[in-house]
Amino acid sequence: MIKTMPFLGVPGSTFRTASTDAAQSVSSSVLEDSGRTLQGMIINCDSQPVRIAFGVAPTQGTTGLGHTLQTSAAPLYIHGADLCEDLKFISATNSTPGGLQITPLYST
Repeated sequence: MIKTMPFLGVPGSTFRTASTDAAQSVSSSVLEDSGRTLQGMIINCDSQPVRIAFGVAPTQGTTGLGHTLQTSAAPLYIHGADLCEDLKFISATNSTPGGLQITPLYST
């Protein structure tokens, strides 16, 4: 089966970042790239599970706060600069870093 996803914006360079035991945000250099405004992001988890949350720091453990991204899941599309700015991520399990592949989408 072929899956398609419509995206708004022009893709920037895909990058990889690792989660840690402390909640992190996406780098400010990604949020504004050479005057282009961020419109969204495509995110997927490529190693260990990572937990994400918006407007609050996610937490670890079996009863942790946030949405868990799994390695087998389809990429997540986040639309809107406000959501991208509010996104925070953390390793779902203590001392087990996960990898995120992120492609920012900018205005033309």
